[in-house]
Amino acid sequence: MDGQRGFYEMENPTENPSKAAEYLKELNKIIETQQGLLEKQRVRIDELELQVTDLCKENACLKDQHQRHLATCRLQQGNLSTLGAIKENVMQEKNELRALDQLSVAFDGQWQRKRKQDLRDGGDCQRDLMRVFSALLLTEEDGDGGR
Repeated sequence: MDGQRGFYEMENPTENPSKAAEYLKELNKIIETQQGLLEKQRVRIDELELQVTDLCKENACLKDQHQRHLATCRLQQGNLSTLGAIKENVMQEKNELRALDQLSVAFDGQWQRKRKQDLRDGGDCQRDLMRVFSALLLTEEDGDGGR
C-alpha cells in the first residue's frame, strides 16, 4: 500500500503541497541549467562563426597565392609565351575566385538558416556547422576534380 500511496502523492501534488513545492524547485533548477547551457552554446556558436569566416578568408588568400605561384612557374618555364595565354590564365583565376565567392555565399546562407533553426530547436549547432562546412568542401572538391 505504501507504494500506491507514494504514486498517488506524485500524481496528486495538491494533497501534498511540500512535495509539489519540491518538484517545482527541481523543475526550476533544470530550466536554469538548460538556459545556461543554451547561452554557452550560443557563445560558442558565435566563436565558431568567426573562426569559419576567418578560415574562409584565409583559404581564399591561399588559393590566390597558389594560383599566382603556378602562373609564375609557367611563365618561367616558357609555357605561357603569348599574351593570349596570360589573359586566359587571368580569366581562369577570376572564375576560380568567383566560384570561391559563390561557395562562401552558399555556406553563409546555409549556416545562417541552420543556426536560426537550431537556436529555435535547441539543437547542436557545433556538430551541424562542421557537417555543412565539410559538405561544402566536398562540393568544391568535386567541382575541381575535372581540372
